[in-house]
Amino acid sequence: MNRSVGWCLVQGYKALQHFSSYSTVKNWYNECNRGRRSIHDEFRVRCPKPVVVPETTNAVCKLIKQDLHVSYREIDVSLDIRR
Repeated sequence: MNRSVGWCLVQGYKALQHFSSYSTVKNWYNECNRGRRSIHDEFRVRCPKPVVVPETTNAVCKLIKQDLHVSYREIDVSLDIRR
């Protein structure tokens, strides 16, 4: 094991010390062997950032008060949440 892989494992262990299982440590070890040098998540272009604005929250609450059985799809279509 070279020094950079060891460093990565130590950093991974520090980040996950209370939650790590054998499979988690094994996965991190394999990631380090494949060249990963950071324990932080990579930026994902396809994942939209969640945006909560009071107008949307109020509109959703209003729809739910009008119909307690309103579905997610109905809310989505009504408010055009996914743009």
